[in-house]
Amino acid sequence: MPRQSLMQEKARVFDSNNAIKHEVNIALATLKDFRKRYAFTENLQEIEWIDPDKLFKLSPDQIGDFFIFMENFLKSLSSSTKISYNVYRNARLQIKEFKNLLRKVVDDRASLAEKIDAPWERIGGFGQGKTLAKKIIFCFNFEKEIVMQIFSNHQMR
Repeated sequence: MPRQSLMQEKARVFDSNNAIKHEVNIALATLKDFRKRYAFTENLQEIEWIDPDKLFKLSPDQIGDFFIFMENFLKSLSSSTKISYNVYRNARLQIKEFKNLLRKVVDDRASLAEKIDAPWERIGGFGQGKTLAKKIIFCFNFEKEIVMQIFSNHQMR
C-alpha cells in the first residue's frame, strides 16, 4: 500500500466519525474570514493601518479582535493554553515592533525559519516557546503549505 494511502487510512481510523475533520473545516473557514479582515498578505500597507485596539483595548482591559481570534477561533487547530493579557498589552504598547514582525510573517522572501527566528522576544511574552508567534505565522502562511498547525509535541504525536 502506498505511503499516502496508508496515512489516509490511519486518519480515517483515528477520526472515524469525522468530528475532528468537521472542527478543522469550521476553523479553516473562520481563518479565511480572519484573513479577509486582516489582508496583510495581499496588501502589506494594511499593517500600517492596524488599530492598537484591535490588539488590546484599554479601559476596561480586554483582548482585541486580532488576538481574540488567536485565542478562541483556532482552538481546534492549536493548543488551548491561555495566554496572559500582558502579552497582548505588550503588543499594543510596542505596536511598531509588532508591525515589523507582521511584515516579516507575510514576507514571501523570508523562510519559515526566519519567520520563527524573528526577534519575537522583543515583545514581552512572545519569546517563551513562541507559541503565539507560531499561530500568527500559521494564520498568514497556511495556504502556502509550508507550515502545519502543530503547536505542541502532544499534537505532533
